Amino acid sequence: MELTTEALRAAFRPGWAVRGQDPVALDDESEPEPDVVVAPGTHRDYRDAHPSQPALLVEVSKSTIALDRRYKGGLLDRESRG
Repeated sequence: MELTTEALRAAFRPGWAVRGQDPVALDDESEPEPDVVVAPGTHRDYRDAHPSQPALLVEVSKSTIALDRRYKGGLLDRESRG
């Protein structure tokens, strides 16, 4: 996961917050904690609230891939349907 975070920080540069294992606020009931989140702005922008519209979520998975795809993927589908 550290290599993924490092690569994303290099790719997105300033103006994007690359956060590791921090919550995202997808709706009023769900705050999943993906392995890496890329959100617009800086870390200071999220001192008082979690990102609600991340540009990218990364889940590094091997043993829990079926659960991650079913449960966490469903959360993202629900958010995109708005």
